[in-house]
Amino acid sequence: LPMIRRLNEVRRENPALQVLGNVHFLDTANEALIAYAKTAPGNVVIVVANIDPHDAQAGAVLVPAHLGLPPVFAVQDQFTGDHYDWRIGTNYVRLDPQGSQTHLFKVVS
Repeated sequence: LPMIRRLNEVRRENPALQVLGNVHFLDTANEALIAYAKTAPGNVVIVVANIDPHDAQAGAVLVPAHLGLPPVFAVQDQFTGDHYDWRIGTNYVRLDPQGSQTHLFKVVS
């Protein structure tokens, strides 16, 4: 229940998660990872999920330039609070079902 509560808080805090038609699916170079970005004016959220319930999965998430993000930008994981530097182009992720199976990143710069 704490994760669902946090997910609902994040949804209320981010206009990009309150609209249905603003999904941009991202290439992952791994069929067991699914990634997408949701955009709204001044708000971008990137979600990456491991859909393999048994094994850790790693891959590259490709962020396209047409999202209008700067060449290098910071993201904050809305579940853990961790910060990462991401960029237009390829970004490495590894998700393990024994730990965090999903990243829900808010672009913070």
